[in-house]
Amino acid sequence: MKSLLPREHGAYVQLLAPLAAALLMRSPSASALLLTVAAVAMFLGSEALIVARGGRGSRRLTEDGFRARKRVRSCGVVATAAGVMGAILAPTDALEMAALVLLPAALVLRMATTRRLHTRLGELIAAVALAGAAAPVAVASGVPKLDALVIWLAWSAGFATTVLAVHSILGRHRHTKRIGLEVHAGMLVVLAAGVWMSSSAIVA
Repeated sequence: MKSLLPREHGAYVQLLAPLAAALLMRSPSASALLLTVAAVAMFLGSEALIVARGGRGSRRLTEDGFRARKRVRSCGVVATAAGVMGAILAPTDALEMAALVLLPAALVLRMATTRRLHTRLGELIAAVALAGAAAPVAVASGVPKLDALVIWLAWSAGFATTVLAVHSILGRHRHTKRIGLEVHAGMLVVLAAGVWMSSSAIVA
């Protein structure tokens, strides 16, 4: 029985590292915590939604469709409840930032269900969407909207660099070990840069 958790390990870093940094910038408000729960719940249900919509093929849909739909419902309930409550408590600036994040998130879902997510463009958009989940969380805790936007762009640019590096290497050869080393090195650089920028926001 195959797992219905998201399969891409890098996606966990792209979502959770910026979220953790956002929660540490200021003392997190109730709305920030609720928006974090909503983002994580949506992420954990994403693979199940792809399976349920046939994005992993008809055989996978036949084998795991029932479990996938059940997972989608449970994650959807949590995400909706936390998202609505978080939106009610959040300041207007946080809601505006959340609206910006919805566009790349919708594109990611569309590309995933049509099997185009693992293209260069699909993974670039995914990096922007996943990193963007932290922006409304930061603003909901009192980080200025412009600062949150700049930090979102910085995380996105860093993750995009690792995506481009992987596709560049894959375009030349298939040495998996070397790819792994370069991706890990790139992720460490991105994490260091993100922590530095977030620390600067905390000090400010």
